[in-house]
Amino acid sequence: MQPGQGSLFLEDDLREMKRKFPTGDELAETVDVMRVLEAATGPLSAEDIARTFAPGKQIERRVASNALARLGHLSSMDGGKSFALRRLA
Repeated sequence: MQPGQGSLFLEDDLREMKRKFPTGDELAETVDVMRVLEAATGPLSAEDIARTFAPGKQIERRVASNALARLGHLSSMDGGKSFALRRLA
């Protein structure tokens, strides 16, 4: 095994463990994005959210333009670069 090759296998294994983003099902997309935000300890960018799903970077635009746009329960403290669920005190 060459140096760094083990990390490539780990990345492949992690990619296989990620949930597949339900592209084409707007309700399921929104639900999955809300689940990611609910589990987060702080605000996440669309890129951060996209990385939690199988195609990752490939769905970043879909996460940002569709799933996040549909959510009315979000707050953003940085002009829409990152998002968090609005939580009641």
